[in-house]
Amino acid sequence: MAVYVHKAIRLINDQIEWIEKQLLLEQQMAINDLPKEPMSFPKQLTWTANKVDLIELLYALYAADCFNFGRVSLNQIAVNFEKMFDIRLTHFSRDYSEMRIRNDQTPFMDKLRTLLKERMNRLPLHRIKK
Repeated sequence: MAVYVHKAIRLINDQIEWIEKQLLLEQQMAINDLPKEPMSFPKQLTWTANKVDLIELLYALYAADCFNFGRVSLNQIAVNFEKMFDIRLTHFSRDYSEMRIRNDQTPFMDKLRTLLKERMNRLPLHRIKK
């Protein structure tokens, strides 16, 4: 029986190694697809909603590992948001702590979901012609 257990462990380790190699290849492909020069935006975007709404979005995207395969710090994402949206996110972790104790923890995300669904249902479907 011990022989079968050792074979099973070896098989699992081989599968883990294969998965890790696949993830590494995907990361390398994603890095190679990035533009060599930094992108320049023609016009600065300014965040005009509440700062706490952006913090809610920031934490949601971080929780979903949306950037760099989840291998990026919350601070790095916040710095990029600050540059991209021309806003200061000082003390965003304190704001997050306050968000956690409010009755409705994710009002902005709920609003976004509702508005997107309404828009999808309002606009006519466009069919692709062959």
